[in-house]
Amino acid sequence: VIKGMKEENHYFSYPTGNDFFSKLNKFSPSIFENSSQASAVIKTFFPDRFKVNSKFNFPENFDDSVLEGCRQICEKAKQAYQEVLRVRPSMQSAQKVISMFKNTANGKISAMDYRLALETFQESRKQYLICAQEIASGMTYIYQAKYYYPTEIVLFQVYNKYLAKLLASREARYPVEPYVEKLAQGEFPYEKPNFETNETEKSWNIPIEKKQAEYRDKLQIELNRLEGRYRKRKLMTQLKQGGSKGEIIKELLGIVKTDPDDIRTHIFLARLFSEYSVKIPHALKSQQMKRQALSFCESAFSRIDEFLNMQDLTEMRERDMQRASFVKTISEIRLPLIRGR
Repeated sequence: VIKGMKEENHYFSYPTGNDFFSKLNKFSPSIFENSSQASAVIKTFFPDRFKVNSKFNFPENFDDSVLEGCRQICEKAKQAYQEVLRVRPSMQSAQKVISMFKNTANGKISAMDYRLALETFQESRKQYLICAQEIASGMTYIYQAKYYYPTEIVLFQVYNKYLAKLLASREARYPVEPYVEKLAQGEFPYEKPNFETNETEKSWNIPIEKKQAEYRDKLQIELNRLEGRYRKRKLMTQLKQGGSKGEIIKELLGIVKTDPDDIRTHIFLARLFSEYSVKIPHALKSQQMKRQALSFCESAFSRIDEFLNMQDLTEMRERDMQRASFVKTISEIRLPLIRGR
């Protein structure tokens, strides 16, 4: 067990005791004959790490009533998301016309077109926000169920899909990230995958347990990415409301550790460290902050192509535009730091 922890650099960095013990369940033979008993014991060890909302009244062991509760909420979320997809194009088109009217002075967009676009945008935006709120309202139950039964693979699948739909329904200044939108597509997965090995896998002595572990690891990577994006949205709101940059940086450092592939987190950290360095009167600490900012600029540069691959961008023109945009953003942070050395 310790050898495995050292190899993955986990040590005692698991968010909860449940996460630690669910990792141990992958070992064969099983360390715990009854994982539900282990889970019950863990809840007494870590009573404050995860608190269940009493109104949900979850049974001690996962059963069909929990899954049925998820189904009812997910059905509403699915319908709301379909409405989001329906109204979003008209909202985006109207927003484009409004932007062109404000930014051009050659009369390409008439005042009548502008007013029509404004009315369309306001009406579409209103419906969009209603649907987004409908999806958000069911998130608490799905989240609580997933973390109350941490070993249930079906709840893991459903939670990831729900979180993807939630994020994809919250388009703000920028378009929805293609990676997130791709995960949001399709039906909610209520069935466990078939982990039976085929003839080729049997000939290679690939055990079912290994396939299960690989699938859970895949879900965990998705979860880290989605939860990281969700937490970042909240941090951006805190920053706009005057929240402590130090606390926000601390939170982002945790996100970038669990999800190192999102270069927007690296860019966010680089910008905050750069801004923070200016406000620190102590010269040595200011230089340390600048070095941190430059380090995250470099890590962002090195991840551009990997991030674009994650978005599944195959059209070279779009890919080049995205790359150029990232390079420009990173350079705007990096160059003043180099010149100010």
